[in-house]
Amino acid sequence: VLDHPQAVLLVVLVVSIAAAIVVPGLRVEAGHSKMEAEDNVHYRRFDDFLHKFGSPNMLIALAEGGDEALRRDLVSELLKVLPAKGQAGASECDQEDPANSPNCVRDVVGKVDVEAFKGKALLYLEVDQLKKLVESLEGEAGVLASLIKADSLAAVLAAVTAELERRSEEAAPTGDARKEAEKAMEAVAKAFDEVTRRVKEEDRAKMSLEDALFPQGVQGGVDGKGFFSASDGTFKLCLVRPVNDSDEPQVVVPFVDYVQSQADAAAARLSKACDQDKARCPAGRLKVTLTGMPAIVADETRVLARDIALTSAVALLGILALFFLGFRSLRQTVLGLLPLLIGMLWTLALVHLLFDTLNLVTSAFIVTLLGLGIDFAVHLLSRFNEGRLAGKEPREAAESALLGAGPGILTGALTTAGAFIALASSEFLAFAQLGIITGVGLVCVLLVTLSVMPAML
Repeated sequence: VLDHPQAVLLVVLVVSIAAAIVVPGLRVEAGHSKMEAEDNVHYRRFDDFLHKFGSPNMLIALAEGGDEALRRDLVSELLKVLPAKGQAGASECDQEDPANSPNCVRDVVGKVDVEAFKGKALLYLEVDQLKKLVESLEGEAGVLASLIKADSLAAVLAAVTAELERRSEEAAPTGDARKEAEKAMEAVAKAFDEVTRRVKEEDRAKMSLEDALFPQGVQGGVDGKGFFSASDGTFKLCLVRPVNDSDEPQVVVPFVDYVQSQADAAAARLSKACDQDKARCPAGRLKVTLTGMPAIVADETRVLARDIALTSAVALLGILALFFLGFRSLRQTVLGLLPLLIGMLWTLALVHLLFDTLNLVTSAFIVTLLGLGIDFAVHLLSRFNEGRLAGKEPREAAESALLGAGPGILTGALTTAGAFIALASSEFLAFAQLGIITGVGLVCVLLVTLSVMPAML
């Protein structure tokens, strides 16, 4: 190295240029499948499931804002513009695709046909519930008969009053029976309140009694019109399944962006009603928020790409500042960081050749390698400065630094790299790859430091 420093630097430069050509193809993927080995029995079983039945990790679109009717209209619009029309083409889903793109959305579920269930509702009750219902009907046969025969509101009130008077002489219910009685009285009170509102409010009378009394539906999760709904009705939701079931970011991110763009366009169209009548939108304009596993993968991909750059920059700036404070020399700070950066470049190129991509776990190697790899330059440069202070010439000081600190640096680097490479025995692929990448990275930084730094010095 010291006899032919220019040749050493030229070789390192050529290798670094080759690495720089390879690195741009390296991708960072947040897909969870990339963290498991393809020959893992559980992964294979899950992959078979996906091919047969499609992905269970559906995108969930939440329709918020507006009023009840507008939220329903928004879900109905999504049910029309999102599902694919025709056969899927060769191209992947893209955010700029028009509505009903055959490459994006396989199907959407946001509503059930309530009418189809009404005539068969009793079939969905448990046997014990049916028995209680029959007993209740038999016990109240007289009351029910009088209510059925009632042909006016006055007759209904008379029947209810007569029954209340008869019951007034009975002992008050206790325990569960009391709770049931309280619920019943609340329902009766709600019904009479609705009658009063219909007398006072003309528009209210146009609404069906079912919608008026049960605006959010009787069954939790489904409103009176069959739309999937929050229990308090503050949002509606629908489940969106992609054409491509892969969880790889290059597939998932365009799919999520496509659904969001179509949903935003639909919400903007329907929100014109809010501009015309502010009272229709007490919760603000309509909007669609996406969640579920595809949305998480898309978010993780964006965050990962941003955070890798951010944490690497923070680590480098921290190293730069501490190095400068320690050595009080900008030139030596640059000399110390250059082998680290070259070693990092080589490592990234090897990662692309060995594994093609980085994932949620392996992407953490960068700051780890920066923190550990800088130690080699610190030791070598400190020994070099000691030699110079002792009056040695640069070449002699570099030789004494390399021979004096080199064996210790080599031993420390190889034992640390070996500890990381031991992770290769892990059955969890992401951990195994992390160990190999960090171990190989440390060796790269070691080789560059022990060759480039003495040659530069």
